Amino acid sequence: MRRMRTRTCWCLAALALLAGCGGDEGAAGGAIATGGAAGVAGARGAAGASGAAGAPAISPAEYDCRAAGPPERATPVPASCVLDRGCRDRLVGSHRGAGVPGVLAPENTLAAIRASIAYGIDYVEVDVRATSDGVLVLFHDEAVDRTTRGSGALAALPLAEVQALELEWGTAPYDGDFACERVPTFADALALAKGRVLLIVDGSKHEDTAAIVSAIGAAGALDWAIFDHTDADRVAAAAALEPGLQVQLRATTEAELDARLALLGGRQPVQIHIEGTDPPAIAPAVHARGYRVFSIGFGRDLAAGLGDTGVYAEAYDAGVDALLSNRPELVGAFLGR
Repeated sequence: MRRMRTRTCWCLAALALLAGCGGDEGAAGGAIATGGAAGVAGARGAAGASGAAGAPAISPAEYDCRAAGPPERATPVPASCVLDRGCRDRLVGSHRGAGVPGVLAPENTLAAIRASIAYGIDYVEVDVRATSDGVLVLFHDEAVDRTTRGSGALAALPLAEVQALELEWGTAPYDGDFACERVPTFADALALAKGRVLLIVDGSKHEDTAAIVSAIGAAGALDWAIFDHTDADRVAAAAALEPGLQVQLRATTEAELDARLALLGGRQPVQIHIEGTDPPAIAPAVHARGYRVFSIGFGRDLAAGLGDTGVYAEAYDAGVDALLSNRPELVGAFLGR
C-alpha cells in the first residue's frame, strides 16, 4: 500500500508539473490544449521516441512519410484474443492513434496508426467526425485550429479543404518526417488497420451512428473495429444495426454496468471501459460477469515517462486487462513487446 501511495503522489506531482497533458476522458476532462506540446517536449527530451524509460528504439522511418508501406502486425497477442472477452492477456491501446501528448506521431493520423502497429500495440483508439460533404474523417476537436494550420469548424469544411490543411502539433516537433500527413478519412484508417491492429472507434463526436457502422461494414473490418460511445443507448443502437459489429460499454458503478448491459439485450460487448477511478474500483464485478476490464492510464504515463514503468504493473495487478495509454511504446516495452 505504501508503494502505491508513493507512486500515486509521484503521478500527482507530474500532473502538476506537466499541466495540460490530460486526456479528454476520466478525471482530466476537456480537450488537450496546445500547452500540452510543451509536456511532449519535456517527456521526449534528448531520448527521442525511445522515451526515458527504455522503450525499444524503432526508427520513425518505419512509420513516417519515408515508410515504404504499412508495418506488419507486431503484437504477439493474436487478434482472436483481443476480441475474446474472456482472454486475460495483458493488452495495451494507443490514445488518439499513438498518444496525446505522445512522442511517436501526430494524433489521429495514419502515421500514428502505423507507429502503433510497429510498436506491437493491440488497439488504436480514434475519433470520428464528418466534413461538410459528409465524409467521415479522423478528428478529435470541433474546430481545426489546434491540430492544423487552418481555422474554423471541421463540419463547415468539405473534405478537399480539410485535406489541404497542413497539420500542426505545437512547439515540439516529432522525431521523423510527417510533412506528408493530412487529416485521414475513416475509410483509409480502416483499410490500414484491417489485418494489423484493432481500432477502437469513438463515435461520440458524430451524430450519425449508422454512417460509422456502415463504413466499418463496407471496409470489411467488422473483426478489426470496436464501436465505442459515451452514450450506452448509442452503443445499443449501433449493435442493433449490425449483428457482426464489435462494441464496448462504459460504466463507473456496478449498478450502471448491469443497466447498460441490459440495454444490449443479450449482446456481448468485447470489454467494459471503466471510467472515473484508477485503479478501477468495479474491476472484480466486471470480471465476475465474464468481461475484460479496459481502463485509462494517462496519469501513470506521466510517472512512466519519468522512469517508473512499475506504475503499469500496479494497474494490471489491480485488475486492468487492457490499458489505454498516451505512451503506448512504454507500456509495450513493459509488456515485453
